[in-house]
Amino acid sequence: MDHISYVTFIDADDWIDRVTLGTCISEIGNSDILLFNLCDYNDSCCIEKRVLKSEKVVFDGQEIEYLVDILLTDRTEYGSGAISLTGAVCKLYRGNLLETCMFPESLLSGEDCCFILQGLKRARRVTYINKVLYHRRINKNSLSHNHNCLFLEQRLDYVNWILDFFKDEKEKRWKQLNEFCFVNYCNVVGHIADNSEIKLKDKLVKAKEFKRGIHFNWDFKEIVINEENKNRKRIKQYLARGKSALVFLFFEFYKRLRK
Repeated sequence: MDHISYVTFIDADDWIDRVTLGTCISEIGNSDILLFNLCDYNDSCCIEKRVLKSEKVVFDGQEIEYLVDILLTDRTEYGSGAISLTGAVCKLYRGNLLETCMFPESLLSGEDCCFILQGLKRARRVTYINKVLYHRRINKNSLSHNHNCLFLEQRLDYVNWILDFFKDEKEKRWKQLNEFCFVNYCNVVGHIADNSEIKLKDKLVKAKEFKRGIHFNWDFKEIVINEENKNRKRIKQYLARGKSALVFLFFEFYKRLRK
């Protein structure tokens, strides 16, 4: 009888239930990846998050492209209250699937998404179950929550890693990649606007440098925002105000002044 190994990931501040691994192994069947839900813990609040509306669904072969699509364009069937597919956690992987999957050592931001994309590209079957089997403690001191230049550099490296990963598919995935670049640009501009240590002139320079550093011929005017995108309201507001980094920055400042 062949030995079957499985792999899962747990971040340092998080935890799983005693039944998590047993449940996952019983549910994964002949799939290469099993997806499940989590609960976010922020102070004393616990919020359940899920990716799909189905109770259980199996993706075979080309159907897995649907998961690649929602991962790449930062959307789920549950909108802003959902867990993203981009994290390495909340998944059980068949061991042999990961033999050629790696976390890019050069990245400190977005490396999970790079890893998941490699897994989905190799997977023959993926199963999702509507069960909370992971508990995540929100860490406000993480790199993505800190307003520093390292985050900007890392996010640009991450965006370009993804673009390089799809270099042979850029033509057929142009709309997805165009949206991917724009969503990340919006997030970075918001990050820059939040940083009180950077002067306004420097904020504008950093936003422009980020946009110029993206290795893709993307265009704001061609953005088609899927209704399931988690950031759709914010992105549509951006689009309604033009395409300059200065407009984006002032919009972010205005939102913060109103809070």
